[in-house]
Amino acid sequence: MRRHTPLRLVGYTVEGKSYWIATSRFDLTAEQIALIYKLRWQIEMFIGWWKRHLKLYHLVSRSRHGLMIQMLAGLITYILLAIY
Repeated sequence: MRRHTPLRLVGYTVEGKSYWIATSRFDLTAEQIALIYKLRWQIEMFIGWWKRHLKLYHLVSRSRHGLMIQMLAGLITYILLAIY
């Protein structure tokens, strides 16, 4: 049996382009939802850069601490290779 979850549609415009998001978060304002998706996109762009430049295609850890260690180790390696 399918359970229907109520959704709300949040719209915002960035540089003349409109975006629409369906969300089940009724506890956040529309501005907060838009900010969350903006920050999410910046994280996606960083991970894409990280994968391209460091040739890393999967994460070793799923915990916050393990992810931070893997990211910092990758950035340190990239910087050392750039200096060399």
